[in-house]
Amino acid sequence: MTRDRIAAVIVLAAVVCVLGVGLAQDPHPGPPRDLDSQLRDIRGPVQYVGPVPWGRIVLIAAGLLALAALVGLLAVVPARRRASRPVPTAKAPETAGDRAVRRLQVLATSGLWERGEYARFADQLSSILREFVARTFDTGAARLTTDELVQQLRRSGEAESADGLQDLLGRCDLAKFARSDGFVASPVGPAIEWVRGVAASHPPTGSEGPS
Repeated sequence: MTRDRIAAVIVLAAVVCVLGVGLAQDPHPGPPRDLDSQLRDIRGPVQYVGPVPWGRIVLIAAGLLALAALVGLLAVVPARRRASRPVPTAKAPETAGDRAVRRLQVLATSGLWERGEYARFADQLSSILREFVARTFDTGAARLTTDELVQQLRRSGEAESADGLQDLLGRCDLAKFARSDGFVASPVGPAIEWVRGVAASHPPTGSEGPS
């Protein structure tokens, strides 16, 4: 139970006690019984009117005020909590560069390189790079050979990007088809650096496919 609820229970208990005391008091206690038994009516019965029960009125009013304060507390506190909650912001869509870097980082921790599974490692690396190129340059990278893809990039004026891609995919082809590791060291670091460089010089235009 939260502190607000505990406070509300305490206030409610106080209200009940105050109202109970006020309602239990007799506003017209009447005259003493022994005096009433000795008196005789001369002009008929006269109704006894006691003093105004100010004490009871004050207690009941205090109880009602406390009850109103309790209702206000229970209404205001949840509203303040809802208002203080941070409004969730819309998450920006993942760009081709962000997706490629994320997948490369996952590949780096997959253990394929450490276990010497170079063919599987190279196949996944090639798939990540080709998907990035296809989304960034709007090409059919998945259906082209390495040479065809590099030549297409060169013809479109992307010679610098083509050089880096040719080195990475060429080593992947060695690992997949020549049964050689094709790498002196893990190429994930250079691949991430290449992806980030290309992504920085080719910001998304809204034509990229869904991630």
